[in-house]
Amino acid sequence: MVNGRRVLGLLNNMALYPDTEGPDFYLGIRKTNPVYGAGITAPVFTKRLIVDGSLDRYEMFVSPKRLPVIAEDVRRALRGSRRSSLVTIHDYRELLNGFNDLGITLWFDSDAKFWEAAYIRSRWSARLYPITAIFHTISYHFMLHSFILPLLLSQSYPCDSVICFSDAARRALVKLLERVATKFGNDYKVSLKYRGRLDVIPLGVDTQLFRPRNKSSIRRQLGLPVDACIILYLGRFSFIDKMDLFPTLRVVRDLMIRHPSRNTLLVLAGTSRGTYLESMKHYLSELDMLQRVKIVAAAPEDRHLLFSAADIFVSPSDSIQENLGSTPIEAMASGVPQVVADWNGYRESVRHGETGFLVPVCWTRCDGDLSDLAPLHVMNVEFDHGSMAQSVAMDLREYGRCLEALIVNKSLRVAMGRASRKRAMECYSWQSVVTKYEEIASELAAIAKSGSYEPRRAPSYSCPSYFETFGHYATKCLDDDTLMYLSSSTQSEGEVLPEYHPALEGRILDARIVTAVINAMTHGNGRDGQYLREKPASSHSPVAMAEVVLQVESALGRHADEIRRHIMWLLKNGVVEIKESDVPINRGEFLSL
Repeated sequence: MVNGRRVLGLLNNMALYPDTEGPDFYLGIRKTNPVYGAGITAPVFTKRLIVDGSLDRYEMFVSPKRLPVIAEDVRRALRGSRRSSLVTIHDYRELLNGFNDLGITLWFDSDAKFWEAAYIRSRWSARLYPITAIFHTISYHFMLHSFILPLLLSQSYPCDSVICFSDAARRALVKLLERVATKFGNDYKVSLKYRGRLDVIPLGVDTQLFRPRNKSSIRRQLGLPVDACIILYLGRFSFIDKMDLFPTLRVVRDLMIRHPSRNTLLVLAGTSRGTYLESMKHYLSELDMLQRVKIVAAAPEDRHLLFSAADIFVSPSDSIQENLGSTPIEAMASGVPQVVADWNGYRESVRHGETGFLVPVCWTRCDGDLSDLAPLHVMNVEFDHGSMAQSVAMDLREYGRCLEALIVNKSLRVAMGRASRKRAMECYSWQSVVTKYEEIASELAAIAKSGSYEPRRAPSYSCPSYFETFGHYATKCLDDDTLMYLSSSTQSEGEVLPEYHPALEGRILDARIVTAVINAMTHGNGRDGQYLREKPASSHSPVAMAEVVLQVESALGRHADEIRRHIMWLLKNGVVEIKESDVPINRGEFLSL
């Protein structure tokens, strides 16, 4: 800690969902298009760390292009929170200078990119501080190369922690790390090891939003029958990476036939992937169930109301993509008994016989062909995940018995609902989850304080060195001794660049740097940002690129290479010129590589 202050650093890659344009979704703010998995859990987790946390400051780093939108999203997401003033949002180019002045004592990554955080620490921090990162899913085969291997290659310390949502996920991650380290080590004769911890902190739930309500009034509001026994499924309609609902439809159909007087209604709420929903509708027609099933096909903005309206929640998960699952916890907080597969982290959240029922699941080793072929279709997760999910079988007889017990016994539903709400409040409220996170953070900080630290100041192999690699593409290359001057047209007309240039909007260009470059070349004192239509001062003798860079760097504190790019942009657009005789053309190799 620095001066007793606890400061959290974040490289915020999840502020906006990739397909979103505009400030539609961040940290729990609604968006127009469906958001799945990490697109919801990562930003919500980040928000709750701030709102329910106790740290002194939060320093968030974002990409230049996204900064204005993300800043607005954060402002909206934290509106009304007394802790909103503790958040500072930085252009991540600020990492290049002054990073140590921020006093970072802990780093958190909400999108499992531990290696990015480790690179930042090793490259720019003078002190050792803990890094924590959360993994949302670990099942996709391309992650062996893009997530697991980078984690093993990172400079990790005993004070670091990768946080899993369930012990089931933690055990799987241990196996993946061991497997990749062993296989890679044997193939390339190197030793790889992740030296940090693997801790378990579950997902949290907003227990104020997800809570028991008057079922009758909520059902009238949603257009659902007041006197029905409602079984709810809520989630994606996808047999590939969520679950296959066909067996559930058959089990519920049999129960409806067995208990015709119970007025059972199955509500299927969520968004569809591909043609699965249409196939399911066709199957419902064959089962003669269309009148006993209500499908809410859009992503429900009122999902908390749907939970409050339900009597029983079902989730027959069969995909390895799921680690813990948020919907059983949301049902739990809403006081709704859960009947779910005894699969992955579900068995850790659902208490069998207390908050609901865990239905036995069986599987067998049948993945040899999928594993051998996986490297040939690196980004094709549909075939292997879909194939494996179809080989995971629930005990349908036990499934039916569990559902039947709740359908016919209202007292049991009420008792399990109360137990569910109690467990959600004790174990899964965001306050309890954040408290667990900060307890682990304190442990890690103590380890970091006593640990040795050997930062790697040199750039890593993943730094691309663009000019060194591609410099020979150019006809000629300039250096800091190149003499430059403002073009005669610029001096006479004062037209520098269109103020609507898209590079400005994308924050690739900075008006202040362009102004400072022109001022350095004319020895003028133009105001920041007024270069677009302002006639520059008269030109003086040619000036070396190094001199311009030095003056602008001193005035603005920006990286020298960023300034050089702005100079080259002015040259690109004819604002700056060079003497041809000063730059010889070399048709051979420009660089000694």
